Order: sequence, then C-alpha cells, then structure tokens
Amino acid sequence: MCYSLKKQMLLSIALYFSIFSANAAGIDMLTIPGEFQPPGIVGTFPNDAEFSWIKHRSPTNTTYFSWNFGGGTDSGIVFDQPQAFKEMTDVFIMFNQPAGFYSVNSGLSIDAGQTIDMSNLRMRQAGNDIDVGGGSGYDTLVPLVDDALLLAEGQNGWSMDASGSYHLFYNTRGICADCEMTVHLYGTAVSAVPLPASVWLLGSGLIGLFGFSWRRNKQLV
Repeated sequence: MCYSLKKQMLLSIALYFSIFSANAAGIDMLTIPGEFQPPGIVGTFPNDAEFSWIKHRSPTNTTYFSWNFGGGTDSGIVFDQPQAFKEMTDVFIMFNQPAGFYSVNSGLSIDAGQTIDMSNLRMRQAGNDIDVGGGSGYDTLVPLVDDALLLAEGQNGWSMDASGSYHLFYNTRGICADCEMTVHLYGTAVSAVPLPASVWLLGSGLIGLFGFSWRRNKQLV
C-alpha cells in the first residue's frame, strides 16, 4: 500500500471517530428518577443523596427546609424545549402547598462546553409562578466541574461520572425576593442524539473504499 493511500486512510479514520466522539459526548436530557416525599423536612439532605431535592430559607427564618421530588412525565430536564408544569418534576408539597418546576421560552440549554443555562427555569407554588431563573438576580449558569459534591456553599456546578449519573446544584431565590434556594438535581444524563445511521454508513463506506483503493493500487503495480 502506497504512502498516500495510508495517509488517506488515517485521515478518514480520524474523521470518522471524531464524528463518533462528538455525538457520543453530547447531552440532550438529564433524567430525574424517583418520587417526591412530602412534606418539607427541617434541615437539608446530604449532597450525595441519590434523589433530587431543594432546600429553602427565608430571611425571617435561618433554618433550612428541604423537599424531595422525583421525575415528571418527561423524567427531567429536556434542553432547548419548554416543559409544561409537572413535566420537569412531579408536584411536591412545599409549605403544605403544591409546587413544581417547569421551563419557558426556549427551555433550558447546554452549550458546547456543557455549561447549563437555567435562566428559563420557573417554579409554581399554590398557583403562583415564580421566576427562579433570569429574574432571580442569581447567576443562571451551571458549569461542568470535576466533582459537584466538592462545591462550596452557594456555588453552581454539575458533574457526571463514568456511568452517566450526575449531581447538579443550582442556587437561586425561592418564593420571596430575599429567599435562598438550592435546587439539587440527581439522575442520569442521556446522550443528545443516537449516533445517526449516516455516520455508521460513512464508516462502512470508508472501509469499503479502502478495500477498493487497495485492490486498485495493487492491480496498477
């Protein structure tokens, strides 16, 4: 096999696997498993708890109250797609009132660096819609970090292990202007789009092309 053919093969293989890696690394959805457990619990759940929770504190009370909640009809966050009320999470009981999260406009989003933008996140409690995203005055970006369980108090971040399990911490306000709230999402990350058949065809086509080119070059020698 001539040098130019080897070079062509290596470049094509590199292109093929770069396409595969880019698709496999994409994230489209963060699922949230389990069921909510009302009512609120005084104190906070441990950061490494294998369920999602929120903790809330008002300026008139220094004690945190926590609530556990589970996945809704879409089982979690779907990026760049608004979710109606109850789709992101089941309705949980906050201060003895039904509450839940949903997104508006273009939904939540994740960029090429896998930073999640929560600016379109909303909470509904007892029929009131509360902007816990862009209107909260908090940083809405949640960057990908090495280990979200090591974040400092009030710091945004999320991490994912090799199995696809993730922890996400988003700090915002709650039902009042001076309230403090941390939303912890735990679950499984789902790849953006299954590797398209066209990519697999590209790979098989490249292999066939290599075989054809090798046979042709051999005949010309």
